[in-house]
Amino acid sequence: MTVLSLRPERLLLGAVVAASLLASADASAGPGADEAYDSASRVISDAQKDIPSIQAAVAAGRTTDRGASQRVAEGDLALRNRDYDRAAVIFNEVIEKYSAHPTAHAEALHLLGETYYRSQQLLSARRVYLQVVDSSGSDRLAPYAANALARLVDIAMRTRDLKSLDDIFARMSKVPSASVESILAYARGRGLVARKDFEVARIALQGVPAASPYHHQARYLLGVIATKEAQAAAADAAKADADPSKPAGAKPDSAAEMASTRGRYAKAVESFREVTRLSPDTPEHRHVIDLAWMAIGRLFYETDQWHASAEAYNHVDRNSPEFGKMLYELASVYVRLGDVQRAQRALEVLSIADPDSSDIAEGNLLRGDLLLRTGQFKKSLETYEGVRKQYDPMRVKVDSFLGATNDPAVYYDRLSREQLDIGNTDAQLPPLAVQWAREAEDGPEAFAVLDEVVKTRALIKQAQALVEKLG
Repeated sequence: MTVLSLRPERLLLGAVVAASLLASADASAGPGADEAYDSASRVISDAQKDIPSIQAAVAAGRTTDRGASQRVAEGDLALRNRDYDRAAVIFNEVIEKYSAHPTAHAEALHLLGETYYRSQQLLSARRVYLQVVDSSGSDRLAPYAANALARLVDIAMRTRDLKSLDDIFARMSKVPSASVESILAYARGRGLVARKDFEVARIALQGVPAASPYHHQARYLLGVIATKEAQAAAADAAKADADPSKPAGAKPDSAAEMASTRGRYAKAVESFREVTRLSPDTPEHRHVIDLAWMAIGRLFYETDQWHASAEAYNHVDRNSPEFGKMLYELASVYVRLGDVQRAQRALEVLSIADPDSSDIAEGNLLRGDLLLRTGQFKKSLETYEGVRKQYDPMRVKVDSFLGATNDPAVYYDRLSREQLDIGNTDAQLPPLAVQWAREAEDGPEAFAVLDEVVKTRALIKQAQALVEKLG
């Protein structure tokens, strides 16, 4: 490698110097100058003959290494800038063109999966991550296996394909234990929580070390498990003390029953409090801490501890992704406390801070109700009329869309076309309605398939445009 890094001009200079030394040595020994000159000429001539082969070797080495590495760097930059289409094109090019490269091929395959994942192409991401895992026996892809398996767990949860978790867990057992102790322990715990296997999930999550970047998330899930177990215990107690005259799901109607309910949730509250004591050292960890405060606020709300609930909600930072949802829930707490002014103020801030929130509609209705309670009839009427004016046209569009046919395939085709032409002002479905549908219980699973179809159609259009240009 040292020889290849030398410039040919330097090799030629070295040959000339060597020839000069030889000539001076020969002169001191006594032979004539002509013989020394001939000897030096031969050395220089031999060096010149080697220059083209050296240049070719240097160029080939530089082209292969720098070309692949540079393309991966370009793709990574596009990924960081959320230019997912360009990133996918670059990574696919590297995968196809440099399949024998010692590092670039594996890195490009890993980043291609990440590109599909971040662009919500979950099925494509799953295909790439499975390829990474299946090839992880090679030294090139082994470092990416743990991350790929963690992503596969997340994709299975987001697409509601929990049956595939058995296969993913089996693959995890083949990964070295050092990786399992960090990334995969958390991923396994998440999958087990989704399958409601809480006992095994608790063991897996407790195995996530404090130094792991997933420690905050693991501790939060332990709080979720405690909440689920408390809910199950409360349901069992309700069945044991069932009162036929009491409606299903009704809250405890005695101090003893409420105290018992609060006791069941005490462990969950303390689990979430442990999360809030952790260091907010990264944006992700700050978000987890905010989620823990939200969980505490909800648990206190469900057990009629209104002041404690309001205090917990007020810990959520205004820069948090949960700030809008917190304001709506905090307003509900203030309503329970009878503090109408604070409830109204929270809803007013919500309308400004998060105008696209799915809670805006309910919040506006709650504002109208609060104004009505305080005797501000004119403002209350204006609020109700504003809600009707904003959302009634959306309701008409949705009703028209659903009433056009009874064939689900037609709904699917129309919706995929509208998502492809997202800027169409004549769309049958309002964007806000589609957003709420995405956030609904079955939204992620349904739209994961839909987004794949939309992306495929967009790629076909791009390919056809390229063919026309080349023709």
